[in-house]
Amino acid sequence: MRVLTYNVHGCVNAQRRANPATIAEIIGGIGADYIALQEVDAEKPFTKNVNQARIIGELIGMNYIYYPVENTGLRAFGLAVLSRCPVKQHTFMPLPNLYPGLGMRKRGVMRAVCQTPQGKFHLINTHLSVYKLERTIQLKFLFRWLGLSTAPSSEPIILCGDLNAGPSSLVYEACSRRLKDVQYALSPSRPPQSTFHAKRPVFRIDHIFVSDHFTPIGADVVRNPQTVEASDHLPLTADFIYNPIRPPHGNQGCSGNIP
Repeated sequence: MRVLTYNVHGCVNAQRRANPATIAEIIGGIGADYIALQEVDAEKPFTKNVNQARIIGELIGMNYIYYPVENTGLRAFGLAVLSRCPVKQHTFMPLPNLYPGLGMRKRGVMRAVCQTPQGKFHLINTHLSVYKLERTIQLKFLFRWLGLSTAPSSEPIILCGDLNAGPSSLVYEACSRRLKDVQYALSPSRPPQSTFHAKRPVFRIDHIFVSDHFTPIGADVVRNPQTVEASDHLPLTADFIYNPIRPPHGNQGCSGNIP
């Protein structure tokens, strides 16, 4: 199983042109089975009033689900999940906004229950705030939502997204207490790589976390001339062996409190 998380920046490249076909070409070349996209635009004049998730899905031949975190007038902006296997169920939840007066982008989380030949798993896609307090509260809300309403701790979980938080943050610490950071799990044989900014990546803020149902066997930040130009983030991929029978000892899923 190969999973990809990618903040596509509205498919706007370094030349300030929106080109979802380029993003589709990058994703198609990676060959992921399950994809979590952030900052996906739809029906906005700047992006030629098109649904970018639909275009990308059609170009690479995958099922897609799109949720606009913001949807006002001709502007829609949000999260997307693409899957090779059927998605049996999907839900979306807006995340708390502590600073509405600042006019910052709203944030949300989506969950897709993906059905594979080995069994189902919960693919969680999110994009957290750039503000420390706000994203900490958002993650606490996200964990509560997962633990009480959707994915029981006994079920397989992959949490992907742009957390706007590095390995030294409270958000990262809270996630890594409950789930495995794929990049860290593969070190030191493959040291973790940064994803932002694409032209000179120095921040590791895009992550893939998994429950113990998944054994990481590879991870890569895809950096080449095309990905450097296509978005301000680089795509992060991970390969897994999936065992739907939960190990007897291990992470307990996304439940509990964070600082």
